[in-house]
Amino acid sequence: MTDPAPGGVEILQLPFDRIEEFVRAASVPFSFDPDADIIESSKNWDQARVIAAFEEDRIVGTAATFEYPVTVPGGAQLVSSGLTFVTVLPSHRRRGVLTAMMGRLRDDGRSRGEPLASLWASETMIYGRYGFGEAVEAVTYRIKRDRAAFRAPVEPSGRVRLVDVEEALGVLPEFYASLDWVGKFGRDATHWKSWIMWDPEFDRSGFTKRRIAVYEEAGSVRGYTFFRTKWSRVRVDELMTQSPEARVALYRFLFGIDLMNDIELRAHRVDEPIRWMLEDTRALRRHGSEFMWFRLLDLPACLTARTYAAAGHVVLEVTDSFAPWNEGRWLLEADRGAATCTPTDAEPDVFLDTSQLAALYMGGRSALTMAGAGLLRGSDEAVRHLDAMFRTSEAPWSPESY
Repeated sequence: MTDPAPGGVEILQLPFDRIEEFVRAASVPFSFDPDADIIESSKNWDQARVIAAFEEDRIVGTAATFEYPVTVPGGAQLVSSGLTFVTVLPSHRRRGVLTAMMGRLRDDGRSRGEPLASLWASETMIYGRYGFGEAVEAVTYRIKRDRAAFRAPVEPSGRVRLVDVEEALGVLPEFYASLDWVGKFGRDATHWKSWIMWDPEFDRSGFTKRRIAVYEEAGSVRGYTFFRTKWSRVRVDELMTQSPEARVALYRFLFGIDLMNDIELRAHRVDEPIRWMLEDTRALRRHGSEFMWFRLLDLPACLTARTYAAAGHVVLEVTDSFAPWNEGRWLLEADRGAATCTPTDAEPDVFLDTSQLAALYMGGRSALTMAGAGLLRGSDEAVRHLDAMFRTSEAPWSPESY
C-alpha cells in the first residue's frame, strides 16, 4: 500500500544529481547552513534509500534511510530502516506530505525485508501516529569537577592516549564490533567513515573539533571516548569500554583535563556505572529523555526474533492503522526464551496500539507503568505477565543519532 500524496506533489526516489538541492531543502526546517562539507558527506548515502517530495519539479520534502543491524533482547540482530533527514518545507506543512513520505519509507522497508524501522526524533509529538514507540531512553549526566572524587575498587594497568581520525578508523571499528548489548546499532566501514567520524561545525555548538582517546592494555584497545572542550567545559559524546578498568581510566582522563570545571556526558546509558564510581553520588546531575524510537514493520518477525525473560503466553490485540497487516489478535508464546507469534481468534489478554508494543519491544519500558498511564489495557495478572516477559535485565541503549 502507498499513501497518496497531496494534490500536485509526487513522492519519488531522488535523482542523485539533485542531492545538493535535497540538502538545501532540508537545511531550512533543520536550521543549518548547507555548506560543502555536508553536501559532500551526503553523496556517500545509498541512492536507492533517498526520496523526496516534488511539487512542479521542486523539492518540498526530504527523507532517507540507512540500513542498520540492531541487537534485540537475546542477542539476535534485525535489520532496521533507520530514518533520517525527514523534513517538510514550512510552506507545505499540514498538507499530507509527511504522511505520504512516511508511507513510502514504510513500504520500501517492508519490500526490502526489514522488519524494524528506527529514528532519533527531533520532535516527540510527530512519530507516534506512524506507529513508532519511545523504546530506548538515554541520560545526560553533569558534574562539577571538584566534586568528582572516585572510589577505587579497581586500578587500571593500561594507558590512555590521544589518537587522530586515521588511527581511530584503523582500530575502533573492530573494537566496537566486539561489544554486545541490547539496542546496539551495527556500524560498517562506510558508516564509520562517512557518519561516525563526520564532524560538521554546526554540530559542535562552539566546542572544539572531536577529540579521540583510547585506553590500551598490552597494546590492545579496551575502550575509547569521543570528547570536546569549550572554555571550562568537557563534553563527552561517546564512551565505549569492555571492562571496569577501561571505564575508570577513561573517566579519570576526562575529569582530569586542566582548566575544566564542568563535565557533561551526553546520551549515556540509563544504568551507566559512573554514578556508583563516585564517592559523592549526589554530585551527579541526571537528565533523561527518550532517545531512540522503533517501529515494528513486521510484527510476528520482530516478536519471534527476541527472547523473553518469562515463559508462558499472552494474546495481544494490536491496533495499527498505518500498517494494517500488523492489526488483529496475536498469540505470543515463549518457552526457554524462544518464542512463536501467530494470528489467533482467542480472547485477548492485553489491548494496545502498535506504538506501545514498539515501546515495550527492547525491554526498557514497563508494561505496568504504561497500563497505569492508560496506554494499554488488560487484567492486572495479564499486564504483570506481559511486563515479566518483555523486561530485560540490562537497560537497552542506542546512542546513535542520525
